[in-house]
Amino acid sequence: MLKSFVSLVIIICAVPAIASVSNPAECWTAEDQFLHNHESDGITGYTVHSSWLAAAGATTTVYFESFSSGTIITTQLYSYGISMVTGESGTGVAVDQIVLSSANLPFPMFTPGTLPSEPNFISNDLASPYYGTGSITLELTHNATAIGAYIADGSPLDDFCIEVFDGAVSLGMASVGPRTLPDSFMGIISDDSFDKAVFFAASTTDSWGLDNLELNDSGSALESGTWGAIKAASFQ
Repeated sequence: MLKSFVSLVIIICAVPAIASVSNPAECWTAEDQFLHNHESDGITGYTVHSSWLAAAGATTTVYFESFSSGTIITTQLYSYGISMVTGESGTGVAVDQIVLSSANLPFPMFTPGTLPSEPNFISNDLASPYYGTGSITLELTHNATAIGAYIADGSPLDDFCIEVFDGAVSLGMASVGPRTLPDSFMGIISDDSFDKAVFFAASTTDSWGLDNLELNDSGSALESGTWGAIKAASFQ
């Protein structure tokens, strides 16, 4: 899904040198730079959870604490409103999405104890050569107008993004600046309901994950009479 926004020529380093221990895939390079299209029409991005929640209304949150560290996630989030979880590495390879404890990080991606709910979070496979890079796709059991999460990252390399879809049709996307725990929330509100969301890092070599994944249903958003005030509170 990340390929739909950025044409990449990936060069794998000839030697396994690690430019940043918190982002060990940083030795990859991209020929094209990500275009910073911060908001699409009908999409509003948020970095303040309270402002996003005021617009989202009633929500359901996945804390990931009910799963054992090492659990591969596919359909286990159905009761939370997510029917399927898939993803791709920064090099476009399909990878597993795994719940992991912050005490079991294979490299210092972030400081343990800084997640909004400890110790578990979800990410793409953190093992070599994937290192938790790329995109995570969430297919929903219902239409929603709001989705958000805390980005699990301690050394972000660039922006983070969410794109939402109605079936195969993209409704648009929002990107926000680098998100660093513990103040790392990112969320969107869409004018139109969606049934799929893709979280991804603008840098294909950034190692990251998600915690406190939260979404509403299409009947939860506030009425349009309050929309101007809500949008004014975004990106705070």
